[in-house]
Amino acid sequence: MNLEMITSTGDVEHENIICLTHYSKDDIVSFSNDIKDKILNNNQELELHNASYIKALNCSLILRKSDVEKGIYLTNENNLICELNEESYLNMAEIIEQFLDDNNSGFNWLIDIVNSEFDLLMNDTISW
Repeated sequence: MNLEMITSTGDVEHENIICLTHYSKDDIVSFSNDIKDKILNNNQELELHNASYIKALNCSLILRKSDVEKGIYLTNENNLICELNEESYLNMAEIIEQFLDDNNSGFNWLIDIVNSEFDLLMNDTISW
């Protein structure tokens, strides 16, 4: 699964995007399991860019549980943090698992936070 930061998309609603693309079913299962095991069950951060199933192309992304939903924001040039509450991470895991269905292809937004600097998109192929 590729992890890529895309800025200045030209889309008013989705100006800055973190894309997860080119993934296998094994990648999907691993990602969903990491969210549940590390973030939700053990209150640990998930350094997504260091996960064995991730190929980080141009950024790093840390997922962490927080009482205050900040969404995804830059800490410096290519390093990002995603802070969501438990409900949002549960929702994210459910959306990710939908990609295991052979009839579900295309794309889906994994977070819905109004003030997030970046949106998180899961897309079987990059088409931006």
